[in-house]
Amino acid sequence: MKVLLIHPPLSGKERYGDLAAAGAYWPPLGLCYIAAMLEKEGINVKIIDGLNLNITSEEIVKNIADYNPDIIGFTSVTIGHHRTIECANLIKRAYPNIPIIIGGPHVTFSPKDTLKDECFDIGVIGEGEYTMMELASALKNKTSLAKIQGIVYRGQGIVKMTEKRPYIENLDELPLPARHLLDMNIYHTHILAHQKRKSASLITSRGCPFNCIFCNRMFGKKFRAHSAEYVVKEIDELVNKYGIEEIEIKDDNFTADPKRVTDICNLLIKRHYNLIWSCEARVDIASEELFTLMKKAGCWMIQIGVETGDEGVMKAIHKGITLDQVRTAVRLATKVGIKVKGFFMIGHHVDTKETINKTIKFAKSLGLHAANFTIAVPLEGSELFSIMHKYGTFDGNMRQLTVHTDNPPFVPFGLTKEYLTKMRRKAYIEFYTSPKTLLNLTKSIHSVYDVQRYFIGFKILLKLIKKICLKNED
Repeated sequence: MKVLLIHPPLSGKERYGDLAAAGAYWPPLGLCYIAAMLEKEGINVKIIDGLNLNITSEEIVKNIADYNPDIIGFTSVTIGHHRTIECANLIKRAYPNIPIIIGGPHVTFSPKDTLKDECFDIGVIGEGEYTMMELASALKNKTSLAKIQGIVYRGQGIVKMTEKRPYIENLDELPLPARHLLDMNIYHTHILAHQKRKSASLITSRGCPFNCIFCNRMFGKKFRAHSAEYVVKEIDELVNKYGIEEIEIKDDNFTADPKRVTDICNLLIKRHYNLIWSCEARVDIASEELFTLMKKAGCWMIQIGVETGDEGVMKAIHKGITLDQVRTAVRLATKVGIKVKGFFMIGHHVDTKETINKTIKFAKSLGLHAANFTIAVPLEGSELFSIMHKYGTFDGNMRQLTVHTDNPPFVPFGLTKEYLTKMRRKAYIEFYTSPKTLLNLTKSIHSVYDVQRYFIGFKILLKLIKKICLKNED
């Protein structure tokens, strides 16, 4: 049996807008985990990463003839779902007898609506490793789909949903993701969020127990994690097989279990790898002791979700942190030699012109190495999605449902799309031209590669300046 897994094409401009040249382009690890499970069962698997290979839907269709798959699977996020539909329709017209399965966040939070597009035959809801394995067996043996947990499918002319599949409790039972099916040389993160050319991404846990209003929690609220031994085994493969010099850990909160982080760090220290890494962390569990150990184990940067510079907005988005905790975390990380990147949002449901300006001012005051400014969007499945009409207008344009858009779909009352777009650009300009940021970036230049990366960022900054009037907003 042959399975083809597709990461649908979506241009960098569609994902990042003005920042396309600086954006992060990572492998579809979700597909790699599924591919590894299928290969474990003796199934032949191929992955086409249409997004990062920058190929068209038509080119993907041409590739299908040579491979001749029995099943085709897509992963899809809402911001690129229109491209998934476009590609799936072309495939279904050319190969009407090949079942097409769709997984990922979009179908998970909108299962029956997704199956209204008849190019999709089956949808996988939530974690897909075991579901895809069972689907492959059922389709091969032509047995009923009704008892497979966690799917939506079309039967007798109607869309049906099966019983919810429980989340995987022991993540260590999963095989290492099948990165050998990808070209590992094409991936990289944001230009200011890495230092080495040979970089890779890593996911060591799933689930988030916190209550941020803008998050849809694809993997549930319960925190589940790979053991330290599993994580370092995967790092061993990245270093020894692929020559990786830098890793970005993509967990929602890598430091949620400090004991596990400590164990991972101690194992890495024993290996003496010439390896650096970064991760995302919550500021409310920051400690000098933990940061010191992380630095010793190769951590050069942490990324923190700050979201706003206003305490009232912070409470309204249920972030569960304070501005003082942000300041403390940045101070402690900086003290031990770890750089900090902050994530901020503009256009929260309770944002005003005053709170947005406070956010920009706060970002500039922290002494961060880098910052990311996005526009708040109501992801389906999030609390924001369910309450947004009480706080603003939503135009329903799912193609614009991206944090980097120049045409934000959700606008809080009292603000405009034009204002949000302008302030996002202004935030980048003011942050990256502030004396603190310029000094930090200057101190970070250690190689010709650093100069090249920063030059790209400088050109992007000039483009933003051309698009915005720097007069103070009323």
